[in-house]
Amino acid sequence: MRRLCQSLRQTSVVRPALVLSFALLAAGCVTAPPLDMGSPPRVSGLKQLKSQESSVTEVVSALGTPRGYGMMRHTPDQPVRPVLVYEYVQMKGEQIGMNVLLVYLDDGKYDGHLWFSARELMTVGLQ
Repeated sequence: MRRLCQSLRQTSVVRPALVLSFALLAAGCVTAPPLDMGSPPRVSGLKQLKSQESSVTEVVSALGTPRGYGMMRHTPDQPVRPVLVYEYVQMKGEQIGMNVLLVYLDDGKYDGHLWFSARELMTVGLQ
């Protein structure tokens, strides 16, 4: 074991590995470039939608193409219903923002929505 440790110290692999490790740790302190995922939900289009009347085509026309699709239920005794998901995430420096619009459908018709928006300051470590 002693010979192995001595040979590792003498090889040129250990020093570059330490330098690389330090560089990767230091890179975490550098501010990342701005990042946008998705596109802002067009919540202004919600005014055009009528519950149990507007079709999925009308929803997409008013709000744009959803970023995803899913299924949901509010309580276990309710049937599962489809949901259109609109989301937009922005990261800029230490700020992160998220907008989520869930559009509930019932039998192919608009049945309401949930809108969520948040902005946070990311911090590292304990304060």
